[in-house]
Amino acid sequence: MPPRQPVRGHSAAALTLGVAAAFFFLCAAWLVSEGQRLGGRAGQAEQAVGAASLALGLLAGVACARWGLCRPRAAVHPRLGLGGYVGVLATCFALTLTAGHLWSAQGRPALGAFAALVACAGLPFGFSLLPWLVVDERGLLDALGRRIPAAALSRYALQPVLGAPGRHNLRLWTRDEQRPVGLVLVGVEPEAIAASLDALGIPRLSR
Repeated sequence: MPPRQPVRGHSAAALTLGVAAAFFFLCAAWLVSEGQRLGGRAGQAEQAVGAASLALGLLAGVACARWGLCRPRAAVHPRLGLGGYVGVLATCFALTLTAGHLWSAQGRPALGAFAALVACAGLPFGFSLLPWLVVDERGLLDALGRRIPAAALSRYALQPVLGAPGRHNLRLWTRDEQRPVGLVLVGVEPEAIAASLDALGIPRLSR
């Protein structure tokens, strides 16, 4: 295996997931309390959202633990297309407006806080400020804490994007040979990613 170097963004991603988990748990308790206060169908809906907030908190907590315990050798910072970034921005903007309306106009601050929290949690990953994947000794780990073992990957390709200096296109194939996952990487260290994938025994697909 190549010598381990500090991986940019790994600690920040783990911390972000941990903070998100804590706020989702707090928001879940607030939503349940607000639902009890409202009563009726509105209160039931509020408590259902509280259950969803609890589930998101558990998901973020598990992801935080897995990211914190893994020993990454490389991180994957993807770049979305313009349409992808516009979609993320539009979604977060709509959630923020909804949060403000729920908080001020409808007197449901817990539900408004939940909408704002979802927008804030999605921004750093949606705008590629934090890595989406890390490569460690066992395979790949994504931002949701899902493990992709090296044995599940059949090959990969890492090639520079023509006309775009500093960008590389990473493609990963699974054993079932379904459509590969493709990520355009910006400002990455392709040698570190390639060396880490090679060390896991994943064949590299040449041009």
